[in-house]
Parts: sequence; structure tokens; C-alpha cells
Amino acid sequence: MATLAREAMDWNIFTILLLNKDVVSERLSAWVSSISDTIITFRSSLEEGVLEERMVILRTPSPSFEPTAYNFKLSTEDGSTHHMDFKKVE
Repeated sequence: MATLAREAMDWNIFTILLLNKDVVSERLSAWVSSISDTIITFRSSLEEGVLEERMVILRTPSPSFEPTAYNFKLSTEDGSTHHMDFKKVE
């Protein structure tokens, strides 16, 4: 196993793990976070026909990185016209 891990360091591999924190244990979520270079979280809500998604970028490999959040809103006006709003959270 250690040999495979050393060899994997030379490969240019990206792994994306999608975790539903409501389903997996806190221990698994913490472990995955501890070994990840980049961490992006999403939280969704649906209120009065408006879907709102908050994306928070918590960590990246960039030395100058600062955590950033964005809101996405998707709504309908008359059942057929869709509106999307995207903005950075200050």
C-alpha cells in the first residue's frame, strides 16, 4: 500500500469526492477534509419557489487564497420564465 501511495504522488490525478454530510459520519467528513487540497461546500434551501444555493470555497492550494462565498438564486416569474442571480457574498 505504501508503494502505491508513493507512486500515486508522481501521477497527475484529480479526485473529486462529493459528500452528503447528512449521510456520512463526522469522522469521515473530517478525514476527507484533512487530506483535501481544495474544499468547497454547498448548502441549498427552497423557499417560496426560489432555490438558493450557497457555495463556500474554504481552502485551495494557492498561498494567497482567502475563503470566498457565492450565492446562486433560481426563481420563476410566471411558471415559464426563469431568473438566475449570482453574486459574491461580501
